[in-house]
Amino acid sequence: MKWALKKKVMKKAMKVTLMIALMFVTTLSMAKDLKVIANSNEKSLVFEMEPYAQATYIRVVDGEERIIYSERMVSGDVLIKKINLSKLPVGVYTVEVEDALKRVNYTLLLEASKVTITDRKEDNKPVFRKEGDRIFINLLNLDLHTVEITVYDSTGRKLFSESSEGAQIVQKAFNFENAYSDSYTVMVRDMESAYYEEIIVK
Repeated sequence: MKWALKKKVMKKAMKVTLMIALMFVTTLSMAKDLKVIANSNEKSLVFEMEPYAQATYIRVVDGEERIIYSERMVSGDVLIKKINLSKLPVGVYTVEVEDALKRVNYTLLLEASKVTITDRKEDNKPVFRKEGDRIFINLLNLDLHTVEITVYDSTGRKLFSESSEGAQIVQKAFNFENAYSDSYTVMVRDMESAYYEEIIVK
C-alpha cells in the first residue's frame, strides 16, 4: 500500500517537474493544432487552422522523397485549405506538418477510389531561446532517445559535444559572451532528426 502511494506521488511529482521545466514555452503549447482530414470521397486533403494557432509549414512528399506541395499557413481567422489529390498517381505519400514545437508526419495511402491516413507520428522539437549572447535549449524527450548536443564554429570545427541517455527532459545553456566574433551553430540530434540554431557573436 505504501509503495503504491509512493509510486503515485512520484508520478505526480514527475508530471509537475515536466510542467515547470517547459514553463517558458507555455504560451506556444496552448496554441491549437492544425487539423488534417482525409476526404476520401473527393480524394483530397483538408487542412483546418484555428484562430491563434502557430504558423505551420505543410509539405506533401511522394514515395521518392520529392516535395510536391509546400505552404506556410499563418494564424488569423479560421483558415481552411483543401488540396486536390485526384491527379496524383496511386501510392504512399507523407504529409509533414511542422510548427515551432513539433513535427507531425502523416502516412497517406492514395488508392484509385479513395485516400486514407494510415499512420501518424509526432516528434517534439527542441526549443531554442536566445537572450543576448546566451542560448537555452529545452527538449521534451518522451521516447527517451539518446540526445546529442554539439556546437560548431563557422569553419565546421566541433567545439563542444555532449550526449544524454534516457532523460525525459534535456536542458542545456551556452554562454557566448566571451567567445570570438563568429557564427556558431548549435545542433540537437536524437535517433531520428537533427535540429539547428545559429547564434552570431559580434
